[in-house]
Amino acid sequence: MKFPITLTYKKDTGTSQYYHISTAKEGKISAEVLIVPGKMLDVHISNDTKLPLMGCAMSKNHPDHLFTETDMKGKNIILIRDEVYRLANKEEMQALVEHEFGHILHGDVTASDTCYDKAEVLADAFIEHPEHTKSLEKKWTCHIHKNCQRCKTKMIMDNETVENHWFLYCPSCGFWMSDGSLSMFYIENLVCKRVGKKPREIPKYLQFLAEQPVLSYDQNVVLEKVIAEGKKMYKNNKFYNKS
Repeated sequence: MKFPITLTYKKDTGTSQYYHISTAKEGKISAEVLIVPGKMLDVHISNDTKLPLMGCAMSKNHPDHLFTETDMKGKNIILIRDEVYRLANKEEMQALVEHEFGHILHGDVTASDTCYDKAEVLADAFIEHPEHTKSLEKKWTCHIHKNCQRCKTKMIMDNETVENHWFLYCPSCGFWMSDGSLSMFYIENLVCKRVGKKPREIPKYLQFLAEQPVLSYDQNVVLEKVIAEGKKMYKNNKFYNKS
């Protein structure tokens, strides 16, 4: 969608411009929807995902509320990245706002480890048309990963190998991204074969995950939790090299 102005973020002071576009409301609960510079989200909001945040929700009582010196002080706010606003159509933007408002409505705006956490599931339940969220996520992934982040080669989109699912991959180094519902072991093996690289060894007890392209809901929950715990251990410096 068209956006009329260019917003600025000042890293030295941590201050940012915003553009108020609407108010989301359900019963007595409301939230102001603000377009903000992407850089502000990158600096101030925790993010352990592979993509820059498209948006986030912040309750009026949040200790790190970002706009306490403005007329947004004391208000629930939904922050939407300016790049995402330009990329999305009206229906996709509505779905994103509904998801973030779901966090406000259910009173949980803390960072989630995975998309299967209770807070994320509750927020998704507030979306009237989830297919618009999926289409926006695909647009955003293709926008960020138009070229491989490792070797700058143009990424290839595959919409056909697995019905109703998609993944991007680099034909040079094998880096890939998917819609989040595909088995990482299956895609890893498939992409490695396409680019002529040896797939990583998979323990026998996980081999079945490399043979099926789409995981069940329960399998995805378990796998995402394992990955999230691994990230936490790495971040907390619990991994070390044995000499």
